[in-house]
Amino acid sequence: MSLVQAAIAANRFGFGARPGQLETLADNPWDWLRAQIRQPVAPAGDLPLTKAGLAILIAVQSAPDEDSRKPHQEEARVLRDRDRVAHIQSAVASDTPFRERLVKFWTNHFTVAYVQSYVIPFGGAYENEAIRPYATGKFRDLLGAVVKHPAMLFYLDNARSVGPNSKGGKQAGLGLNENLGRELMELHTLGVDGGYTQADVRALAMILTGWTPGRAKDPPGTVFAFRPGGHEPGPKTFLGQTYPQAGQAEGEAALDALAAHPSTARHIATQLARHFIADDPPQAAVDRLAKSFLDTEGDLAAVSEALIDSPEAWWPVRSKFKSPLDLVVSAARGFDLTEVGTAAVNWTRRLGQKVYDAPSPQGWPDRESDWLAPGLVMERIEWSYQVIPRLVADQSPLPFVEALLGPTLSEQTKAVLRGAPSQREGMALALLSPEFQRR
Repeated sequence: MSLVQAAIAANRFGFGARPGQLETLADNPWDWLRAQIRQPVAPAGDLPLTKAGLAILIAVQSAPDEDSRKPHQEEARVLRDRDRVAHIQSAVASDTPFRERLVKFWTNHFTVAYVQSYVIPFGGAYENEAIRPYATGKFRDLLGAVVKHPAMLFYLDNARSVGPNSKGGKQAGLGLNENLGRELMELHTLGVDGGYTQADVRALAMILTGWTPGRAKDPPGTVFAFRPGGHEPGPKTFLGQTYPQAGQAEGEAALDALAAHPSTARHIATQLARHFIADDPPQAAVDRLAKSFLDTEGDLAAVSEALIDSPEAWWPVRSKFKSPLDLVVSAARGFDLTEVGTAAVNWTRRLGQKVYDAPSPQGWPDRESDWLAPGLVMERIEWSYQVIPRLVADQSPLPFVEALLGPTLSEQTKAVLRGAPSQREGMALALLSPEFQRR
């Protein structure tokens, strides 16, 4: 039995152990992880959550006056608040926490945020219908689902991007918006050093003109539509390849090229290794993941298995500092909670991470230095002292944290907890310990 590997599996690959879980996993934590990414996931189907969110948005846009808009705007806010709780709840309650961490990784990789008001009805719909079904599928399928989702089309302004020489562009005087084209390459696929140029950014933006969310005049239930009247006519040259005029097929071919590009394999491998192994990931691990990505044509289950098989991922040193979401979720799991509410959302926000509101299209940062600002550290201290009385009455600090971290707990931390002046302070110190603050 290996409690060390069990602790790594539960805390680094997942969202933290539950009481008694390490003993259960110790026989074979590797198979426990593999089983999660092989587990079939129900497809998104006809996107009922997305359709509901789009219906709310269309109702807001179609309302004749402010008084008529208010009920629909309130409906969107209720949906937003519910989705924030559900985002955390899904990690707290998950019996497949490695897969759930992958879902959260991809949600952050393909960030959308409520700062764009049109995104407000779509937070949960985007994660559950554009991300979750594809998190261990083909990267190309994930990429397509993301790019066509209303949340992304609104967030990165493609909904209002029109080809300057298109029928719509000439009539309405509308113009091209390059945001989606740029971020698709810089953040989502090739990476900032992936070998593209500003001309490629503009070409991809041209290729994606006409890709928009459904509108009130569309058939009911339309989530994505290609609008020829807004599409830039003529051939486009993108990444050295000339695409003849072909409407929506131009965009599909461009996504094919991005998903298969070696720079995409390297960028995705680096991001995954940074998230699961270290802020500055070992090159051998990055190379291994990139090779798996290319060899399997972007099979994310295979890439995830390559991560499980990477010896660097099992190094006992805790290299990853927990984000606020990680910290709140791991505490909830450690206290064996089955449900969380708005308090978890509020604490995550106070600790620096507002659910579905990343500060930029880059998503939430994944490096220790970004979460160690003095103000954020003070919030962690306050959280550890405020949350304990609400969750626990008679837990003993050392047995509590040993059950979650096993033999990875240092002798120094054990001595500190044994010498704590009170049970409450001991439990707070357990949550503030270097081992609990990292994964």
